[in-house]
Amino acid sequence: MDAASKAGSEPQSPKNSAPDHPPEHKAEGAGPHAQSFLALTALGVVFGDIGTSPLYTFSTALTATGQAPGPTQVLGIVSLTFWALMLIISVKYVGLVLRADNDGEGGILALLSLVEHRDATGQRAKFSIVILLGVIGAALLYGMRRALHEGFSHALTMDSDGQHPGEMIPAFMAASQAAPGSMVLGEPQFDASAPSLRVKGRRISNWWANLETLWTGVHDSLYGFRVYPIAPLVAIMNRQLWMRRFDFDVEAAVRLCWRGVRPINMPAPVRYFRVDEGGVSHFRYVRDNALLSWMHLRLLAGFVLRLPLLASRRWRSG
Repeated sequence: MDAASKAGSEPQSPKNSAPDHPPEHKAEGAGPHAQSFLALTALGVVFGDIGTSPLYTFSTALTATGQAPGPTQVLGIVSLTFWALMLIISVKYVGLVLRADNDGEGGILALLSLVEHRDATGQRAKFSIVILLGVIGAALLYGMRRALHEGFSHALTMDSDGQHPGEMIPAFMAASQAAPGSMVLGEPQFDASAPSLRVKGRRISNWWANLETLWTGVHDSLYGFRVYPIAPLVAIMNRQLWMRRFDFDVEAAVRLCWRGVRPINMPAPVRYFRVDEGGVSHFRYVRDNALLSWMHLRLLAGFVLRLPLLASRRWRSG
């Protein structure tokens, strides 16, 4: 949006003329059973994440030094975990996130809607905290939208932990320029530093991704070193409530293939750093594998619906 061209007089807010008792908003067609299911699902996501994260934190803190902790150290770790959890919930979520309201809607997309609305009026400083929260929650989607608005056609994504080879960026960009309608997917070349469980476990996701795309040619579904065409990716993300965490890379590749974006695979080395080298893994086996399983279940349902179209496309391409 061009804030400069819309920085004039702000139109009168419809809330100024709203009745004292606004009509109650109800989800169309949402019965008590549907609402109960949504509530249960929301509770499972929120409290499942809150409940498992401290367990990983506690385990890592106890084993970080390689020595058996004493009672004082255990009490300190428990106290730190407890108060960090309380402050995040009470201050961050209850005090800040839940106060961001877009006509009764909440969440990351509501935060971004508030950002875009205020960008149109030129009033950025007043909502700087909302911008910050929205960017943290959906940085990739926000960045893609802004890049598209600024006229960029493609975007390169890579991890910031040093696992992906920065020296191969020119080669990836050149491949994208040669085939602008395609997406360039890195194909990881593992060395001895790669955990065996990671290398073998990703084969499951790769198999499902190839089935869901009818073997269009996605050699690796999880490697995040890629070049995407921005316009179709933003169009996909705008229609999805997911694709915001560890499930992004797989779902982006599959759904872009569904839209006819051809994958180009380029081998690229990947390095896993040890703890003493500063390596930190944010992958959580239970949480993220559950997220991937739910994602593949959704994608499989979409694949069944699109199977005639995908089969026809494969037959025409030979």
